[in-house]
Amino acid sequence: MKNKVEESYNKCLNLFKEGKRDTEEYRKELENVIELAKDNNEFKLCYFNAKFRLAQFYNEKHKYDLSKKHFLELINDKNMEEFKLDAIMHHAYNLRILKKYDEATFWYEKLSELSTSKYYDEVVLEGLAKCATMVNDLEKERENYRILLSSCLNKEDFKGLAEKILNLKSQLLSTVDQKQKEKINTKIIYLNNDLDTAYYKLIDLKMKIAKSYFNEKKYEDCRKEVQTIFEFLEYSISDMQDYAITNANMLLGKTYFEEANFEKAREYFEPIANTPKEDKYYKYMISDIHVARNFLAKMK
Repeated sequence: MKNKVEESYNKCLNLFKEGKRDTEEYRKELENVIELAKDNNEFKLCYFNAKFRLAQFYNEKHKYDLSKKHFLELINDKNMEEFKLDAIMHHAYNLRILKKYDEATFWYEKLSELSTSKYYDEVVLEGLAKCATMVNDLEKERENYRILLSSCLNKEDFKGLAEKILNLKSQLLSTVDQKQKEKINTKIIYLNNDLDTAYYKLIDLKMKIAKSYFNEKKYEDCRKEVQTIFEFLEYSISDMQDYAITNANMLLGKTYFEEANFEKAREYFEPIANTPKEDKYYKYMISDIHVARNFLAKMK
């Protein structure tokens, strides 16, 4: 029996590695592992992985009802307690895709009760915020995003991180030893990544809150939220700040457009619409450039 389970499971892994994760052959092999391992505690991990992969297989095929069935079976299986949180997380996601927002909310809240991990806590808050968006409970949406925002770095943290990077860059210029240069360079790369990740998370959440106000037609609140993004960008030494500024300005322009303050709206749309092709971010901004031009055309 052991050889059969391992042989079948390894075949699944090989098919996955070969890029055949969307094939009927892969699905059938997963079902074979599940059948062989289902009543044998020795192969609990193989059973779970196969069941989990089968649920994901149906998820990627957009067969969410079948995916939901397999995740629910894992959640209710008492032998699968150690894998329960992952199964609940994916089950809640599937329910959200199926537009069953009340059920999804129930499972996100269940995940919150069981979770002792920051990772799952953030998944819960993001999931609850998205469910709230879809049922038009925009206040609840913002509440969840603000809780997520509380775990982000504050201004002093950003300032401190930026100063560390600048100090290391100064050291690099005055260092002659090649090995020491490599060490400093490595530190700079890691700190830059930390800074970019922190900025992305913060700006993404603040933009979601700002857009929530926009969707509720609370344009002044939207603008206030966007302005706080610029306060954080004061300490940015990252290239990504240019793109963040474009997104923020686009949203500000839209608020003034909705209020029919076209003169003010133009102040934000025109710089975006006139971005030169030589700009190194031009290809990433094409969509925004077209949107800005469309708004300007409407105001003629």
